[in-house]
Amino acid sequence: MRCTHCELRNMKLPGTAGGLCIPCYALERQTAPRRTSQGMTLANFVSDPCMGCGSHAVDANGWAFWCDACGMQVAVAYPDS
Repeated sequence: MRCTHCELRNMKLPGTAGGLCIPCYALERQTAPRRTSQGMTLANFVSDPCMGCGSHAVDANGWAFWCDACGMQVAVAYPDS
């Protein structure tokens, strides 16, 4: 299925109003950062290219994001039970 925001790339991760591709997910999180219960803003490391090493070898499965080049992994939602 296509990203509900750009309608160009395949959706990979959950967004606030539907599934998003990796670049649109990163944009959504930059626009409206998530906060913890203590009021701290959470960092967002989900991007294409990878923010850690600059590689485009990134993927996601609906609840996690990872980079095949540097091995960085980020959980972005609870996995399906």
